[in-house]
Formats: sequence, structure tokens, C-alpha cells
Amino acid sequence: RDERQARPVFAALAGAAIGISCYGYWPIRMFLPLFLIVIVLVNWSAWRRCLNEPKGVWAACVLVASAAIIMLPLLWSHLYDPEIAARGRNVGWVWEEFDSLGLKVGKVLLRYLGHFSPDFLFITGDLNPALAPPAGVGLFQWYDLPLIAIGIWTVIQRIKFSIAARVLLVWILLYPVGDFLFGYLGMHSLRSLPGLCAFGLLIAIGVQRVGNGLWTFGHSRARIAVAIILVVALASFNLLTLQSFLGKQFQLQKMSESIYPSDILDAARWLRPRLKDLDAVFITGQAIHPYIMTLVGLEYDPHQWFRDIKEIVPGPLPDGRHKFEDIYQRFGKIYFLYGESTVAALKELSQNGRPDHVVVILRPGELGLERYATPVEEIRSPAGEVKLSIFDLKL
Repeated sequence: RDERQARPVFAALAGAAIGISCYGYWPIRMFLPLFLIVIVLVNWSAWRRCLNEPKGVWAACVLVASAAIIMLPLLWSHLYDPEIAARGRNVGWVWEEFDSLGLKVGKVLLRYLGHFSPDFLFITGDLNPALAPPAGVGLFQWYDLPLIAIGIWTVIQRIKFSIAARVLLVWILLYPVGDFLFGYLGMHSLRSLPGLCAFGLLIAIGVQRVGNGLWTFGHSRARIAVAIILVVALASFNLLTLQSFLGKQFQLQKMSESIYPSDILDAARWLRPRLKDLDAVFITGQAIHPYIMTLVGLEYDPHQWFRDIKEIVPGPLPDGRHKFEDIYQRFGKIYFLYGESTVAALKELSQNGRPDHVVVILRPGELGLERYATPVEEIRSPAGEVKLSIFDLKL
């Protein structure tokens, strides 16, 4: 509010929160700085009054400084770390290289507008099998639609005199920023996460306006109406949405996806107390980004990660997987089995003329190792199916 004085301590905490947030999922690094710049611009008269006071200038400086100090290592990595730069390029633009400027702008605009479509918000959601909700379920429930509409109308009514209304409207308009430049099957639900809070606030405003409207018809009638609305909403959620998520069909849909390598995570946790005594570890490449889950399961030391020798090759693999991605074949003593090149590392180790203590983690039947050795551990699915076999070998 305009009448509140600037508080440098809170400004410092806000700046720290901004800086820390940018270390999360990368679309926030696109959304958050732009969002903050725009809300300053649309509320410039209030900021100008704040900056006319010495305490306001001090608070603004502290805000920027605390954010900048925390973000400096991240900025340095973006400028000088080739792996972060490669990650940005691998996502892929929404346009093709040979497209004209007008066509590129058109594709970006269409993708931007797609984030406000009923299909993405209420019907289908994300089209990626790994992120897709059950059939007929979007990001929000259909009973949220009128509440969102009431919230938007309320914000528009108050935009001239309410700083909060202007911030919320900017939030809604900018929420696709983390996703509208990049190619994908459809709209990406994870890159669009910054918008969920804004839509949630619109729904809350809609609920408040509906409640106020019902209250004018009498308190007892309002209570009955609210009770009916709650019963309908909860029944809709529990009987339709919740049952869809817990239903057998949705579970089977996700179980068929190799993109959720929880078995790799379990194997890495088994490996964690044994890793220091091993000369090498070989892990199946038949999973999506197995090195990520391995790092998490091992609780790997970040300092060691930066010291490690790494072997990275650009996709795609011969089978077409990881088309726009880098593939980590090795970090430190841990190798991932992708085709002939990485299997050759296992053969070389077995022929180096010295005894080596090795753990090999494979899918059942992969490399046919069961014919020569017995697994010391098996990672099983909740249904009891063997997902990974772990061999402890002396080569």
C-alpha cells in the first residue's frame, strides 16, 4: 500500500528470496526477473514516491544488492559453464531456423495464447505421457472456471486504484513466459507452474465475491448455499478427479513409462554406503536420465561432482532417444551403459590386468550377465516384478 513505509530488513529478505528462487527449475529464471521489472513499471508512481524518501532508496538498494549477491554464482555459471549453456540450447525453440521473422513471431504468439485455452487449463493439460493427467483432467476443475472469470472481472474493476490488482493481472499475463519460446508436444505444465498461484488467487477472489453476494440474500440462505457449493465441489473432486488419479487405468498408463526411474533411485540408495570401496560402477542406460536419479540416491557431494571426470555426448542415441539432450555416459567412477562405447569401458576394465571391485546394475536380461553371476540384490516394483538386478563382481 502506498502509505506503508519502506523497510530495508524486509527488502533484504525479499531480495534473498528472489535470488534463491532463481536456482530452481530454469523457467523461473525467465519468468521472475521479467515479472518483477513489469510490476515495478505498472506501479511506478508508488515506487517513485517510495524512492523520494531516503529510507526508500536504502531499501531499494538493499533489495537489488541481496538478490544480486545470491544470484552472482548462477550468473557466472550461465556465462562460463558450457553444460548450463548446452542445457538451454537443447530445449529447442518453438520455431524452425528457416522460418521468417513474421512466422517466428506468429508461432510464439500462438503458443502464448495456448496457455489460456480451455483445453490446457480444464480438459487435457500436458500432452507429455510423463506429465499428462488422467483423461479429461486439466490443470483446474470446471467449477473453477466461473470463479476465475469473477476474479478477472474484479481485478479489472480495481486496476486503476489497486496495486495488488495490477500485480495479479501482470502475473496472469506473464505466466507463460517460461514456456512460450520453446518447442514441445503442447503446453508444458511444469514450465507453466508460476501461473498456478495467480489462478489460485483469482479463484479465491471469485469465492469471496460469491460469498459476499450470497450474504446479501440473508445469512441462513447464504450458509445453505455455501454448504451446497462445497458439497458439489468436493464430490466433483473426489468422485471424478481423485478417482481418476487413483484408478487402475492411470496407474497402468504411468507404469508403462520408463521416464519414472524410481528403481534407479532405489539402486543408488543401496549403492551409497558401498561406493567408496568400489573401483567402478556400471548402471543401465535404459531409463530417462539415470545419472540424475543416481546423483540424488547417492546424495552425491557437489564438490566431488565438479572435480569428477565426465564423459558427455550429444543426443540422439542410435535408437532416437534424447534427440535434443546431452547424454552423460560417465561421472567419476560411475558409468552408464549406452550402446557399444560404454559397454567397451566395462570390457576394458575386465582386461586391464589388475583386480577391480565392480558393481553392475542392469535390467533383467541386459548383457546376459545372469548366465555368469548371481545378483546380490534385486530392485522390485510394488507388484513384485524384478526391475533391476545388482551384481557385485571382482574383475
